[in-house]
Amino acid sequence: MKNRKHIFALTLVAVLFGATACHQYDAVSVDDLYVAEADAWQKTHTIAQFLDAYMTDLGTVDATTGKLKYPPRARSYQSANPTKTNLGLFSVDDIPNSQPVVIVGRIVSSDVAGNIYKTLYIQDIDHPEQGLKLSVDAGSLSGMFSIGQKIVINCAGLAVGKYAKMPQIGVPYYNTAKEGHDNVEKEGWEIGRIPLPIFKAHVQLVGAPEPSKIVANKMTIEQVKAVSDNFRDISYLASRFVELEGVSNSLYFTQEGVDEHGSPVALEEVDCIFAPTTNGIGYPQSRVVKNSAGTWMCVGTSEYAKFADAKLPPVEYKGKLYGFISYYHDNGKYAPSNQWTIVLRSLDDVQLSNGVQNWRADECFYPKY
Repeated sequence: MKNRKHIFALTLVAVLFGATACHQYDAVSVDDLYVAEADAWQKTHTIAQFLDAYMTDLGTVDATTGKLKYPPRARSYQSANPTKTNLGLFSVDDIPNSQPVVIVGRIVSSDVAGNIYKTLYIQDIDHPEQGLKLSVDAGSLSGMFSIGQKIVINCAGLAVGKYAKMPQIGVPYYNTAKEGHDNVEKEGWEIGRIPLPIFKAHVQLVGAPEPSKIVANKMTIEQVKAVSDNFRDISYLASRFVELEGVSNSLYFTQEGVDEHGSPVALEEVDCIFAPTTNGIGYPQSRVVKNSAGTWMCVGTSEYAKFADAKLPPVEYKGKLYGFISYYHDNGKYAPSNQWTIVLRSLDDVQLSNGVQNWRADECFYPKY
């Protein structure tokens, strides 16, 4: 989704969202977003309640035509054929702006290491097992929205939807399928990034960042993969910040990737790094980890991550990982399956040992800023 143009031109904001005081999109300094606890917007929903109330399987239906207001790309349909069943891989739901729709969370992501791009991940302030992805059209977001920061979001007037079945808050965006390596199967509506001025008008920051209050939810691979492909079940797990296999400490990298059907495949030695180049296409690379029971899962890494070229830890190093649980299924040509991955913030989230020493990549793969 890099370098895309959102349909929300700033000159149309008043028309699209209404000209109320909370929808004026003049330039806002990050310092102006800070408010006292007593002055913050009142929470109306937990993250789970918000998703239950506003995100549907296929998206907003036009009241006049009875058809989808935002028809998705062909790849959202069975066999990538729009005449067949819509699998709900891509969807957009409008969030009415008639009343506040407020969620409160804590930022648990950082983009310093480059593996997270134009995205914030939050966990519900009271229910840290509930997570959500915020898609924002700005780089270096961690410089403005720090890890550990309490954030209040009025979602009214924005949109919620699924991108490759991964729930997120954003705005409606029409993909013309004419950018870079896109193709005709990608043409259609999808949930897109929120322009930064609009995002700032919808958020408040409360207090100083408190990274120590971030909760890493302990999970096993078996628990993750037991979640069904149903969009509602996915929404309850997606974007959760976890400590994966922290009880057994048996996780290890198998030196495998996955094929287009999501099955493990052995890697050539030259590819035994976190994310070889895709020659500009930009899709995440998957690397397989297993636990002592032999159950496997993927670690997803962007080729733009600062640690993309780091060698995978040798198999004798075992332990646990920290990261966000993510789901990705963007092509109805292939049968739906539990395509769960864990997304690392940085290599500091890889905590493995061979019994003698802890694993650590070359220092050049650990950003110092």
